[in-house]
Amino acid sequence: MQKLPEADQFLPNIKVLMLLVSQLIDDPMPTLGELRRLTVLKLLANSYNKKKIVCPRKAFTKLRVLKLWMFKFLKE
Repeated sequence: MQKLPEADQFLPNIKVLMLLVSQLIDDPMPTLGELRRLTVLKLLANSYNKKKIVCPRKAFTKLRVLKLWMFKFLKE
């Protein structure tokens, strides 16, 4: 995949999202944080391959589960 679609291109009522081996180039959190109904987010097995990931302030207002697993390069 390497690049997420814009937030307005996701289904408007999406509540659960899992990305696996997508090898995203850009930090997915600014886009995913705009998904206002998201309650579960799982980023697994090299879904993002950079050293830093940032959750924007006031994002993920309904998120209850966040799982980050097998990120080779992530430091912060």
